[in-house]
Amino acid sequence: MKHETYDEFLTDAKRGRVLTNSIGKAPMTRTRLQSLILQGFGQGRGDDYQPWITVTRGNAPRASNHIVAIGSIGSRPMHFLSTLEYRAGRVANWLGALEIRTQFPLFPWRGHPHPMAGLEQGYDACLPVMPGLLEIASEAGISHGTYVGSPELPYVATSDLVVRFGPASTQKLTFWTVKPAGALRAERPGSRMRQRIDLERLYAEKAGGRHVLFDGEQFSDILTANLDWLEPTRHERTDAEEIERRSRFVHAFNSHPDGVALRDRISSASAAIGAEVVDGQRFFRAAAWLTEIDIDLRARVLMSAPMRSGGKAHKQVVFQQIAGEKQ
Repeated sequence: MKHETYDEFLTDAKRGRVLTNSIGKAPMTRTRLQSLILQGFGQGRGDDYQPWITVTRGNAPRASNHIVAIGSIGSRPMHFLSTLEYRAGRVANWLGALEIRTQFPLFPWRGHPHPMAGLEQGYDACLPVMPGLLEIASEAGISHGTYVGSPELPYVATSDLVVRFGPASTQKLTFWTVKPAGALRAERPGSRMRQRIDLERLYAEKAGGRHVLFDGEQFSDILTANLDWLEPTRHERTDAEEIERRSRFVHAFNSHPDGVALRDRISSASAAIGAEVVDGQRFFRAAAWLTEIDIDLRARVLMSAPMRSGGKAHKQVVFQQIAGEKQ
């Protein structure tokens, strides 16, 4: 297989008609692959990012776990190909991700846009040339793979999630491979799945990032369920007045003894700042998710009982496991 550069592959490429990347529905050709790239699939930053694979009615099986969701860190829908990917996205969001790019392409051609590029021109100018996954695979002695029916066309592999922590100038990227623990245990060393995971890890290292293998067993069902129902809206996280009122609520809440039932602490804290209890409940949910209140979300949140503390320490441990450094 010829090792082209990114620019060489796009030579004479035409944008063509508007496409949806319905993997598995239409055979991949060189022209179609060029068009997908020119139309922005797998590119952009923040709300401008467009996943390489998008969830549509055309590519979702009838009995599907595909999910399109809007998180609280942006207005762009995120496309998850499994409930476990959705769960991973929830965890990344809770850990303070500033950007989550789902179905991120690991382009096979040398010189493709660097995964860290696109936020600041000055920062981009300092980034090295990004090797293609084809080159990385060759160096590792792993077969890269091609599209079915097109042996001359290298397959575009994807990372389930590419998560950014930190601002543009000091960004930390983590590349998440999301695989069920049972499926991983069933794979023998050197299997194709293991090879694909190794390639993603090597790509992450070349990009200056960190590879994360998320198997669903690192986080309990109780924790992820709590993250789901407690997660604040984007308005609750960014509106200055909402933040100020919640800050006063948290101060009043933390002034009460730990042994008091949650519902009583919420009611008392609401009264202390002149807020309705329903508003206090909203402040509590957001503050618990944001760890402004030190509640351990590995335990069930029972309004009739005192809360269990320790959430901040647990979140710090999880962040260090994922990002490789303290928050």
